[in-house]
Amino acid sequence: MPHDCIVAPAVKTSVEGIGESAMAERRTKTRPRTLKAAKIIFNQRRSVFDCTARDLTDEGACLIIGGAGLPDTFELQIPADNLRRHCRVSWKRAGRIGVKFVEKS
Repeated sequence: MPHDCIVAPAVKTSVEGIGESAMAERRTKTRPRTLKAAKIIFNQRRSVFDCTARDLTDEGACLIIGGAGLPDTFELQIPADNLRRHCRVSWKRAGRIGVKFVEKS
């Protein structure tokens, strides 16, 4: 199911001959919109990519990224908030990824 960084209410539509479809928000918390410079750090801290944190909660974030290939787990750093969190990619979409904050393994 495609995801966006913006939380939208569930929508139900009906088209004659096609039936009904519904798309529900799966997050447990809404993510307030943010726009903060961030860094994706991996490869034993030898690789660093700049990104933008769009939506952020204590459980995860939506990140705007360049086209670089990223691992499924990495460290996210948001210098303005003095934040460092280990992340696991939950979903990917052109130029965006959703991450869940996890304990370091």
